[in-house]
Amino acid sequence: LRLLCLPDFGGRTLADVDVRLAGDSPAGAVAWVGAALADALQYAHDRGILHLDLKPSNVLIAADGTPMLLDFHLAHPPLSKGDLPPEWLGGTPGAMAPEHAAALDAVRQGRRLPGAVDGRADTYALGRMLRDFLSATGTPATPGLADIFAKCVAPAAADRYARPADLAADLRRHLADLPLWGVRNRSLAERWRKWRRRRPHALAAGLVAAAVVLGLAGVAAHTQRWDRLAEAAQADGAAHLAAGRHAQAAESFRAAEALADGLPWHRDFRAGLREQRQSAGRAAAADELHAFADRLRYATASDALPPALAQAVERECRAVWGRRDDLRRALAGQPDPERRQAWRDDLAEVGTQLARLTRDATASAAIAAEARPLAGPPASGSAWGRVRVGRELLDAGEPVRAAAEFERACRLDPALIWAHYGRGVALLRADDPAGAAAAFTASVALAPDAAWCWYNRGLAERKCGRLDAAAADFARAAELDPDFWLARLELAATHAQAGRPAAVPDRREPLGAE
Repeated sequence: LRLLCLPDFGGRTLADVDVRLAGDSPAGAVAWVGAALADALQYAHDRGILHLDLKPSNVLIAADGTPMLLDFHLAHPPLSKGDLPPEWLGGTPGAMAPEHAAALDAVRQGRRLPGAVDGRADTYALGRMLRDFLSATGTPATPGLADIFAKCVAPAAADRYARPADLAADLRRHLADLPLWGVRNRSLAERWRKWRRRRPHALAAGLVAAAVVLGLAGVAAHTQRWDRLAEAAQADGAAHLAAGRHAQAAESFRAAEALADGLPWHRDFRAGLREQRQSAGRAAAADELHAFADRLRYATASDALPPALAQAVERECRAVWGRRDDLRRALAGQPDPERRQAWRDDLAEVGTQLARLTRDATASAAIAAEARPLAGPPASGSAWGRVRVGRELLDAGEPVRAAAEFERACRLDPALIWAHYGRGVALLRADDPAGAAAAFTASVALAPDAAWCWYNRGLAERKCGRLDAAAADFARAAELDPDFWLARLELAATHAQAGRPAAVPDRREPLGAE
């Protein structure tokens, strides 16, 4: 009889527990947990193993509070630049280092690796996890801790800690109020506080007064230098904002906040930076939702979707719609009425498409009833209002009337892509391929990088008997979106129809679905 006895460490992960471990402050607890996890990573790296999937759910907190690194099922040896793609490589979107994400794309496309993936990818993921975990508590990181996290998540691997052990050393030095080794100790105020905690009785009253006088001069010089850097980062953010690059603007304002953190006499400046960063972040989130909604509009405006594509679209819609309450909170407060209505239209689009794809009639009706009020009633006198009426007619199976509504929208706003695109779809369903091809030609001119415009024009050209033109359009759609397997399928069918058999590449999931 053989028995296997294993210890029970509990079932709570870092994603489940309060950050205030063992009575520490949140920042201290995060630094302590981070040092322990960095030690675990160093142990794995010394044996040629990368974890490649660091996230709170993969960190077990034992009954005594000890953090334990779990789930090595995506572990992999280090990879070198130029290597052939390995048979498999995994990771969690949003938690990977840039070089890890680039390597994953290369594996999917069968290309050689564009860069090395080594232990610094794990350091990136650990630093990001610690930074986000602390941020979730509402506790600001001290300048030293913020600089440690910034070094971990530097875009270039060469700018990060070389080894997890170096990160662990700096985290422990931070806990012990010692100067940091891996980053500059830029905050005089923080350095002073650490020094005082290490030596609470080191100075007599007179020496303290003298030190304060000398320190003020140093603080003034330090403040002036870092103030200039923070203002430069703020100016970069304003330039990105003016150009509509909201995600880059948010990062620049975040960098300015980090530079200004700890500077005396800058309370109002820091408050302004925080407001600018939050506003840019809301706009960036709205941009991301709009891009997703536009992809839905392109895909779902076409004829009945193939089952695989419909399932992928439904999965993505369900994931976004499941976060609708969080999205409402994150997107509220857009800078102008047009953007305030735009995100509501986009969220309504997600709900509407999910309702159309949901097989359960009761669930579909409930989703549609919740989505419909978000967009509000269509304004009959506006181009977008006519587009919405046209799409409702398309859904009702009346393509001729829908085409007339889309044509009115084109006259009201000739630059509205959705008016021309919807007119092309309606004419294609009304068996007017020549008119549809002309409408999709206008769509291509307005959105030359939209693969679905080229794809639908290819369908119209083929119905007109112009097989060479159709093949060229399908090829262009596949070139614009390498994951657009439907375009490659139609390209092969068109070649076959023209007597030019062509192999169909492996089918890939549409819309970037994982």
